[in-house]
Amino acid sequence: MKTNKKILSVAALTAYFIFLLGSAMAPPAPPVTEYFIFNPPSSTAPTKSKIAIAIMMPTTTGSFFVSETPMVSDATLSINRMAVAMQSDIEKIIIARGYTTAGTFSSIDEMTYSQKERASFILRPIINLDLIVQGGQGTMSGNVSLELMEPMSKEKLWIKRLNLEPIIGPISYELANVRTPPDMRLRLVQMISSNSVRLLLNDFYTPAMGKIWDHFDPREINNLKSDSDKLKGKTQYQGK
Repeated sequence: MKTNKKILSVAALTAYFIFLLGSAMAPPAPPVTEYFIFNPPSSTAPTKSKIAIAIMMPTTTGSFFVSETPMVSDATLSINRMAVAMQSDIEKIIIARGYTTAGTFSSIDEMTYSQKERASFILRPIINLDLIVQGGQGTMSGNVSLELMEPMSKEKLWIKRLNLEPIIGPISYELANVRTPPDMRLRLVQMISSNSVRLLLNDFYTPAMGKIWDHFDPREINNLKSDSDKLKGKTQYQGK
């Protein structure tokens, strides 16, 4: 009986290693192309405004960006490229709505005093996405918030939270050598694949930008101009 058990154990291990070898040698899936493009839908010429708006790089929050299961480095690069594309496309939306852009910035600290003086508002987008993974399928849900601030005082004048429909997509994994605690040695770690991340981001991007376009209403923004001017004058007077 012992000999038979040993034979069975060896056979099971052999079959397992053959399975692993076959998985390792399987050809990788073709890369998913990123599609972070949005063109404002309006074809009518906007009413020109003298209001200038500075645009911050989007801030990211939520478990999608800080997941318990880490993402491969290519996936992180896709997230960064998506944020850059969103900043650029928001600039297109602002121009299409008739406003002047006061520049794009990584942070408010990048702006000079004269740039803050020239800008009526600072627009800061915040992407908040959560990811739940169950049985090879991921559900991404969340919202995009827009914050409009007076540049000198950094006081928020307008906050708009745009809820998004949940996005469901397949989740695949890749093995990568990563230095892990406590000794920071290289170990094979299972990570969410770049293809999975790109598919989810592609499905997120266009609907999110469409909502930003719909809710960035000039009538609402123009009504905030006098509040911005009052704050700017008070802050300049106090020498801040």
